[in-house]
Amino acid sequence: MSVKLVNIGLIDDETIMVEFSDQSYAAFSVTELLILQRAKKTSEPLEPNLPN
Repeated sequence: MSVKLVNIGLIDDETIMVEFSDQSYAAFSVTELLILQRAKKTSEPLEPNLPN
């Protein structure tokens, strides 16, 4: 089953909320989205920087 983007909204000045068709949600900072976009364009491996 493919999941599609349904809605995008702002949480605050630096955070974006994304709603998907499977009724799940995700929040991304603007910086994270720019990193994802850059990685997609350059086909570089993406290594998330997750807090411990």
